[in-house]
Amino acid sequence: NINPYAAKTVSDLSEIGVKSYLVAEDGREVSERTANSLGISEFFSCCDTVKKLSAVKEIKSNAAETDRVMYVSAEHIEYHTDADIDVNVGGTGDTEDIQMSNIGIFGLPVALAAAKKVRQISAENLLLSAAVKLILIALAVTGNATLWFIALVDAAAGIFGILNISNIAKEETAENE
Repeated sequence: NINPYAAKTVSDLSEIGVKSYLVAEDGREVSERTANSLGISEFFSCCDTVKKLSAVKEIKSNAAETDRVMYVSAEHIEYHTDADIDVNVGGTGDTEDIQMSNIGIFGLPVALAAAKKVRQISAENLLLSAAVKLILIALAVTGNATLWFIALVDAAAGIFGILNISNIAKEETAENE
């Protein structure tokens, strides 16, 4: 039985640039049918624990250096894979990086999109803060700025960073409307 929301989740992940693979214990025919119904082009079938670990290792080794691999499993895993992040859905364990409920997995595309946006805004804030501080240091060294001016401009840059972060919530609300 395939969850009716699974294909939508795979589609949503694909829209944000995430490639999905199916690693299944089922035979080739069943795995291929399942992968096709979910919109997944690549799959590994007939996988016991050793073959699952090998499949994840192969996916990781074929990924670009900047890509991250997440292994999502609904079984109780007692091992850590070569994936950057191991996710256990609907269970508890000691080896996974993230535990999600069966329903929570469908929120994964939203969480990943939000994380990308947070990373982008954090980089913007870091660059702005560094630029402002370098300019203020240059002004202070040359004697063209008072301590009060420097403190005021630095505080204003901090406030701008906070306001920039608030754009995440505004953009998420606008996209959901």
